[in-house]
Amino acid sequence: MDYRIKQIIQNEASQIRELAQKCKSYYSEDITPKKIIAFLLQFEDYEKIKLVLKLLFNINFLSSRKITHLIKEAYNKIDEKDKSQPMIAPLGTSQDSSALICYSLFKDIFKEESDALNRVIEVTQLESELNRRNPSSLIFIDDNITSGTQLKDFFSELLVGKAKPELIQTPLSAENATKLKKIPIYICYAIRLTKECQEIINKIKSEYNLNLRILSGADDYYNYTEFSSPIVESLEESERIKKLVIEYSKPLYEDKKWDKDKLYNRLLGYGNLGKLTVFSHNVPKSLIPFFWKTGIVNSKVWIPLFPERQELKQIEQHKYDFDIYLNEVASILLSDVTLIREPEIIFGFNPLDGTTDQDGNLTFDIPDDQSLSKVFKNLIQHKYGYDSNSFDSNKFNSLPHFPRSITRMPLPPNYNHELSEADYKNYKQYIDKVNIALGNYEKNFELYLAELSGQGKLKINISNIGIGAANHVRLRLSFNSGELIFDEPKVLISPHKQSYQVKKAQEFRYTNHSFEEAEIFKPFYYKKEISGSNLDKGMGLNLTLNFSKISHKDRQERILDYIVINRNKEYLTLKYELLWDESIEGIEGEMKIFTNKVPQSEKELSYLYKQIPQQSNSMLRNDFTDILP
Repeated sequence: MDYRIKQIIQNEASQIRELAQKCKSYYSEDITPKKIIAFLLQFEDYEKIKLVLKLLFNINFLSSRKITHLIKEAYNKIDEKDKSQPMIAPLGTSQDSSALICYSLFKDIFKEESDALNRVIEVTQLESELNRRNPSSLIFIDDNITSGTQLKDFFSELLVGKAKPELIQTPLSAENATKLKKIPIYICYAIRLTKECQEIINKIKSEYNLNLRILSGADDYYNYTEFSSPIVESLEESERIKKLVIEYSKPLYEDKKWDKDKLYNRLLGYGNLGKLTVFSHNVPKSLIPFFWKTGIVNSKVWIPLFPERQELKQIEQHKYDFDIYLNEVASILLSDVTLIREPEIIFGFNPLDGTTDQDGNLTFDIPDDQSLSKVFKNLIQHKYGYDSNSFDSNKFNSLPHFPRSITRMPLPPNYNHELSEADYKNYKQYIDKVNIALGNYEKNFELYLAELSGQGKLKINISNIGIGAANHVRLRLSFNSGELIFDEPKVLISPHKQSYQVKKAQEFRYTNHSFEEAEIFKPFYYKKEISGSNLDKGMGLNLTLNFSKISHKDRQERILDYIVINRNKEYLTLKYELLWDESIEGIEGEMKIFTNKVPQSEKELSYLYKQIPQQSNSMLRNDFTDILP
């Protein structure tokens, strides 16, 4: 035997025991940990067993108590006026499972046993009961609805008649058929397994002119072999599961002698629905076939874990059982598991500013555009006007062409009080460039604050619920640096304003002064590296968190700083991989991260306001009190 098969079964022993406990009320009364392991060993291959375990641990087992509860949930949705004098019937004969469910339900919905006896009938008694009473409604009870085909057949038998009826041997009389069409009809199911059944329900209502409503206590529309289901992590895994199911379904269905179309419509379960629902009294045929069907696979008898009633009769009639070797190995694995102390790691993400949904996807709260615009208003820069092209003849100070030792003295008689037209034009062009640089600084700071506004903290919890320690635990996160960055906000370097003195008009009399934006500010930029990786726009990065050891019943927590770079993308993708030394494969997957733009107060955005530099004219201007204006 592949050692990995032994290891995976022993690692999952606790869940196998839990599954056996959950399903112990199955009518065959033999769902034990040993039988589950023997069933798994029939697949013989580690990769197959790994996939089957995933399906098996997601079985939705509905006990009789759960089914009763769900049907009661559906019953409670019926209009109160229609429950005043109802006529209730299980959608089957007194020997069918629906009758067992129905009678269990009556104990809950009727206070007196006499009320139940007066209201409950068998569906085959509809003709006689409609002759003698006028009910406020007709309520049918059943465990599930899948395609709706059986319901269509039922109403066809009831109102028209069929050559080979299964339930109603004689259709209703014309008088009672007319009466039925005037009565509200409800069908209460424990669970609805497809949305598509609504199309057939609409056809039934239209064809027979019925006031018909379908109610269910729960809905499960997933095909558990598809990537869209919550348990399948990739398209590749979906293909592997389908291939596995089909590999076993084909030989199991050989006894049916179906044509090719019908066969290929059943390989993943009835209608290829790929369901994982099991009832305590039986299984729906939409359940993945190798869980309920017996037959010959690879020249060996196949023993299903949840045999359907007719299949169980075959197993008992032919005295089928697991191979002796499988039973022995199952017993050994089950007894050995108590000697092995294996860790079992679970983990989760919890944003401190946001939420996590039931599918594990995250939502990060960030300030909305209106809140940011209030911050941006504080960035408005002082713009400079032009100095007048004239001088005060009563003042004189050292100009660039005079020695600094010369202070106030009378102007020469021929001194020109104005700049030349060309010099004054150069001066104005210079002031325009300064103002453009200040505007660009403002825009650059807006960009910086917009990206900084996407910062937050993400809490990561890793727990060990197994019975052994997990060593060298590694959590690896993969993300696109153009969308998301895990690091402190210092990775974003803010625009930096330089100390600069704006020149006066008169300084252009003898010299033209050049000007570049770099003289006023350095623009916003990213720190070059994160965790040793270059931060190129849109580059895929990995961040690894290391935990040396997580002991039994231990829990460790890390809080990561993050920045959402792309505020406007519908969702971001974060891939993760959790590994530890005692695990063969660890845990891997990916989640979606949505951004939720919410209004935030000035107090909540104080960290942004603190980033805005104090505006000071002295940083950009000289004190010219002693210079000719």
